[in-house]
Amino acid sequence: MLVVLFGYLQRLAFGGKVRGQNFGVSMLGGRFNLMKLVTKVEADVFEEYAGHRLKRGWKYTLQLAVHYVDAPKVGPAFSEEAGVLSGHVLQYDLGGGQTPGFLAAKRSSQFLCGVPIDHKGSDVFVPVPQFAFLTAGY
Repeated sequence: MLVVLFGYLQRLAFGGKVRGQNFGVSMLGGRFNLMKLVTKVEADVFEEYAGHRLKRGWKYTLQLAVHYVDAPKVGPAFSEEAGVLSGHVLQYDLGGGQTPGFLAAKRSSQFLCGVPIDHKGSDVFVPVPQFAFLTAGY
């Protein structure tokens, strides 16, 4: 998720230039194409019952499943820390409340977001104050 946002911002800032990343414009296709990294995005909103999320004050959770491409042309396909990335379904749980943010569920999800990888297999929480809007009922 964050890797997609980072790539989008980099394309906007540098005009899609790969070399000489000064604030200029490349005439050779500077548009960001999300479909080079992601094939499908699924979202589901549900009332929260899990204790570790209720402790954060989350009443509702927005669960995202981002399907990473099988053979990425732009992003990484393998990582020493996270293993094989291509073809994975990245899982993120977003919530508001007392501590708004998101949980990255798998090592591949954690790696591609740029958050520290938990090698024990636990979810990694990333605080995002802007997610406070997720406290409203749907």
